[in-house]
Amino acid sequence: MGSNGALHKHVVVFGLNHASSLTCIRDKMLFAEHEIPDALREVRELPGISEAVIVSTCNRVEIYAVSTFPDQSARVLADFLAMRRNVDHGEFGPHTYFHRCEQAIEHLFKVVASLDSLIVGEGQILSQMKNAFKTAQEAHATGTVFNKLFQFALTAGKRVRAETKIGEGAVSVSQAGVELAKKILGRLNDRCAMIIGAGEMSELTARHLKAASIGKLFFVNRTLENAASLAEEFGGLPLTLAERSTVMADCDIVISSTASPDFIIGVDEMRTVIMKRKNRPILLIDIAAPRDIHPDVAKIYNVFLYSIDDLAQVAQINVQLRGGEIKAALSIIESEMRKYYEWYNYLRVQPVIISLRKKFDTLRDRKLEQCASQISALPKETRDFVREFADALINECLEKPSKNLRESSNSADWLQLSDSMVKIFDLDSEGTEG
Repeated sequence: MGSNGALHKHVVVFGLNHASSLTCIRDKMLFAEHEIPDALREVRELPGISEAVIVSTCNRVEIYAVSTFPDQSARVLADFLAMRRNVDHGEFGPHTYFHRCEQAIEHLFKVVASLDSLIVGEGQILSQMKNAFKTAQEAHATGTVFNKLFQFALTAGKRVRAETKIGEGAVSVSQAGVELAKKILGRLNDRCAMIIGAGEMSELTARHLKAASIGKLFFVNRTLENAASLAEEFGGLPLTLAERSTVMADCDIVISSTASPDFIIGVDEMRTVIMKRKNRPILLIDIAAPRDIHPDVAKIYNVFLYSIDDLAQVAQINVQLRGGEIKAALSIIESEMRKYYEWYNYLRVQPVIISLRKKFDTLRDRKLEQCASQISALPKETRDFVREFADALINECLEKPSKNLRESSNSADWLQLSDSMVKIFDLDSEGTEG
């Protein structure tokens, strides 16, 4: 992306997502929200890295960085993740990807625009990326490059949602879970469901279950007040986590989405539940990150466990349905990326333009100082005119060279023109003197 001043800075991204890894791998790499500020500071202390943003969601764990050594960044960031998450390289390495420069920037724009999501067109990723960037800013982990890059990327994401129909009728993860329940169990009007968790995902799940005419609904949360709030809104019964086992055997569907770092539902509990159900099937849908339900639960007879990874088929259908809108979204992305590159490329010649202006300003001040004794004898109006004339003359002299430099920033000959300016006006020596 260049080799001059700010241009030793390359954008890179290292991570893993729903397409490259299974949930069991991603769960081990997830960052809790409270961990991210310290992790960002540690990333910025890595060799050659000056800016960083960490994205950690149920579908992806990614580190975006500005690096002066892009070729080494993949290994440096992999080592950091292995150390921070206490996971061996061999366990997660084969499931990761690394992009640098233009590839990394295009990846970011596609992520923000939900083109890289499990469910293409889902609206959650835009706010997640916005929050990740805000967290990085508050941790003082961003600078000139990322402050501008993420601004353009977020604008692209907003435009995609506003100017295309990519989000129209998009199947969310929670909706996909309910659709899966309908596919397996048929009509839900005589079924009982339990929702564990009281966050945004749980609220969306409740909305979709009510739309599917679910028969009975329980809301479970550590804080009964939060469960009661959802129960009141959607017409259900609130329970604490400790109380859930008393009614779980009556539930045909359990959908869990908490922020717990540990499993909420284990093997022993489910064995007890299935015995109470007299081996009647129960459907468990785990849409949490990290996972709420122990994967070995699936080995129990008539317990059917599905995770986010199992929604891939829904995602594929989603992509096919949105072919035309994806094309429109890509056009918007290209437009916003072009604006970013115009800004970024200007950074390549900006130091020369600033140095050129400084050179002429210094010459003007030196000459005016040499003539100070003669000028001081002139009336104030005349002295002001002399200063204004000198300023106008400099502006006139610099207008064309500056314009040519700015225009060259987006072309292949920018470096040759910049070097010529530096040599002609001896800008290097000026910089050394200043």
